[in-house]
Amino acid sequence: MKLTKKKLISLSTLLLIFALVLSSAILSFGIVNPLSSNAYTSSTLPKSIGSITLENYEERQDKRVFDGNILDKLYNTVLNQASATYEDLLNAVNNSTSELTGVTNDASKNINSQSKSMNFAQIAQSSGQQAITLEFGGLTWNIVYLTTNTNDGANGGKQGDLIATLWLSDADTEIGNVKWREFTSTSTDESNLYASNVYSTSKMRVEILNGGGDGGANYATGLNSSKSVEGDRSNHRYSAFTMSSSTAVGDRSLTKFLATPSQVNYQIAENFVWSYTGNNTSVYLVTNEAWGNGTDGITGPDLSIKHPNGLTGGWYTGTAANTNDTRQVIKKQNYYDWKNDYLWLPSITETGYFNSVNEKCVSLWGIPQSNNISKSSKNIWLRTGSYLAATLWYLTAAGGENYDNTNAISLGVRPAIHLNLTQAQKSIARDQDAPSDVSIEYAGKALKIDQDSFANST
Repeated sequence: MKLTKKKLISLSTLLLIFALVLSSAILSFGIVNPLSSNAYTSSTLPKSIGSITLENYEERQDKRVFDGNILDKLYNTVLNQASATYEDLLNAVNNSTSELTGVTNDASKNINSQSKSMNFAQIAQSSGQQAITLEFGGLTWNIVYLTTNTNDGANGGKQGDLIATLWLSDADTEIGNVKWREFTSTSTDESNLYASNVYSTSKMRVEILNGGGDGGANYATGLNSSKSVEGDRSNHRYSAFTMSSSTAVGDRSLTKFLATPSQVNYQIAENFVWSYTGNNTSVYLVTNEAWGNGTDGITGPDLSIKHPNGLTGGWYTGTAANTNDTRQVIKKQNYYDWKNDYLWLPSITETGYFNSVNEKCVSLWGIPQSNNISKSSKNIWLRTGSYLAATLWYLTAAGGENYDNTNAISLGVRPAIHLNLTQAQKSIARDQDAPSDVSIEYAGKALKIDQDSFANST
């Protein structure tokens, strides 16, 4: 800093200037945690924009949570332009349509069209054919979808809010390999409270992902038995994403900036029959995918959609009464509860998969076949139950599909969230630029720090 003086500037004034600059530097240049390993395995790495949450946000006096400069980078990167704003991205998504092509017996229903939405392929195209990676709440995520086709939420979110779906960039190493469920049964008998592959009452959702909201939930331990979570849920690894600030989580909570699946309309009518594009001729709806209970393709999965062979579709009816009948599974107690979660496992229709040219599934998120974002460091659980009540589907490390009994194996966890960018934009703080060389002329009277152009009230 250079001082041009007609008279000697007072030491107290100089110290005040120095203190202001130093304080600004301390507040502005917090250490950003390095990005963790990503699921990408090729030489084309995703674009990393840094941490959108401010360092020690839970301790800030101003209660601000998000770094406005990093959010600006997000908008710039998605739109592939300099100086893009939240309003620019909002307008772009409002004027975009996600159109993805599946295969059905009715060609008029082959295209899944979601208005006011931008899928992964569209986002990657805008950002130079690369995925966008960011840090949020201390974890590393990839952006897979943007939409304003949204509903009001219980936590203050409003219809038309801009929502970004984020998928954890790789299997969570701190969670490790875990089982999805404590029991396995093929029965879907109507007299039973639970079925083996219902996600809402699984140990995976309730305990591993800390699901069920502030009050938690019980998970099934048998066809007619359940138990509550033991331990301190407020200190769970995912507590900031699953519990509100009114709990012991306090200001660490990020839930007021998240949306639930019930607020996001592209998840209301997910349909595996549409997304399956392989050669298997027996294709049915699968459990835990759509949060809507309608049957028309708008308020729930379209039961009329069939595989191109025209023989299969709808819910699997099994080989004996009340056995392996997925129509009974969706009637089980608490089946739809997962739609109110802030943190959840993806479905096989959302991620898609690729085993071979004859065995593959279109991604509702628009992830291209065999794209690196579908790959993980290990096999990972999905929320999707297969046709049989005893089994679940999972993604292989290579982005393919497989299945096993609900408690037979232990796999990795790679959850997803819906970040409400509209709410996040209301809680931003921006770094102050460090001052360049400053020339101050002392005119023989009291000099206020805000009389120079480099200083402002912030």
